[in-house]
Amino acid sequence: VLDHTLSTFDNDNPVQGTAAGAKAHADATLHPTPQTLVYGEGEYSTAFSTYYANTKLGIQVFGISGLFVGPEAGVSGDLQSNQWRVGAHLTEFTIGPLQLALAGGYADDSDVGVSPYGHVELSGTF
Repeated sequence: VLDHTLSTFDNDNPVQGTAAGAKAHADATLHPTPQTLVYGEGEYSTAFSTYYANTKLGIQVFGISGLFVGPEAGVSGDLQSNQWRVGAHLTEFTIGPLQLALAGGYADDSDVGVSPYGHVELSGTF
């Protein structure tokens, strides 16, 4: 279920209100060698035709096992807008039981226009 509340009603915007639908998600993290990373993630929801995909390539840096740097690219959008991004990432940096990922670069958004973007992700296993 997705809910989009607009500050003012926009009759031309198909992405407003509440929509229910099915959602599919897939992701994979591969290490063709211990020093390389290939990552991909994607999802699609029938609610507002919402989509997201991201991919990263990485190479181990500083001789630290599990620390990768490299390019990333992604797309996202729905019935109203879309965005594509290209940048760089620092991924799988381990701090105790947590993993930290940082990314940043260039984004082109159909609503906002061109701008820099940044992404911080913190995850852990349970």
